[in-house]
Amino acid sequence: MNGSISTNNSLISDTSVKLPGTRSKGSVYPEGTFSALTAAQALEVSSNIYMMRLAMKESNADYVPNISMTADKNSFDRLRKYFNEFGLGIRTGIDLPGETTGLVGTSFNEEGNLLTGSLLDLSYGNYDSYTTLQMAQYISTIANNGYRMKPYIVQSIQQIDNDGSKGQIIYSNKPTILNKVNATQSDFDLVKTGLHDVVYGSGIASIDGWRTGTAMMDLPFEVAAKTGTSESVAADGSPVLNESLVTFAPAKDPQVAIAIVFPGLNNVSYQSLPTVPVPIQMANKIYSLYSKYYPNGVN
Repeated sequence: MNGSISTNNSLISDTSVKLPGTRSKGSVYPEGTFSALTAAQALEVSSNIYMMRLAMKESNADYVPNISMTADKNSFDRLRKYFNEFGLGIRTGIDLPGETTGLVGTSFNEEGNLLTGSLLDLSYGNYDSYTTLQMAQYISTIANNGYRMKPYIVQSIQQIDNDGSKGQIIYSNKPTILNKVNATQSDFDLVKTGLHDVVYGSGIASIDGWRTGTAMMDLPFEVAAKTGTSESVAADGSPVLNESLVTFAPAKDPQVAIAIVFPGLNNVSYQSLPTVPVPIQMANKIYSLYSKYYPNGVN
């Protein structure tokens, strides 16, 4: 968002990042699958590498493989500020008490050095944690071309008069814009293309084979989506995985946004999951019901 890439020039090397003393930081697909990717292609195949290397550009990183990496001291703050604009890491404004903002990881070690490895993890959503509602607000902000809307549960509360007729409205909500993301319409068009290609592909066979949303192709309308699998820790300290999905539809005229998280999977339960991820199955059911009850959309 600071001009590190543009809609006309978004190609970035897809070579894994190698920091000293840690395993190579890559993507779910094998090393060397792609030499370089555009932003839309990176979304289609869920390239962690692309997001890490984009963060390195944003942070003015000085990187030497297997030796060192330095970056601006305010790199965490800069990335989080971008994420905040979409509703990640801040309160959504929902009309319910006790909303939390998720968990924010530390930015520096005890010696005051920037945690560059954690900065890279943050770039693709594997460091700070977010609520499911924040994820829903984030994907709806993309669907709305950068307008972050205040969510609400109750539209209005109306008194009932003694004769049983409707009385005055004593509480009401209406659509409220919280902020506008500092990005161009071309930026959002590019992102939406990538999210659409997660499901339907870009037409490039070597890339399309790695997309993760093919199980949503047969819905009665086109959708945009992004899947994810993040690492977390259970109460007993054991590692667990969270499967997630954010999606909106129809892709070209969004009216519905969905965020689903299937949490707490250990390696055994993760390996035994059905071929079609549970969040996608749930979203498909929601969309099918939406199509049934609102065949002409919501006016």
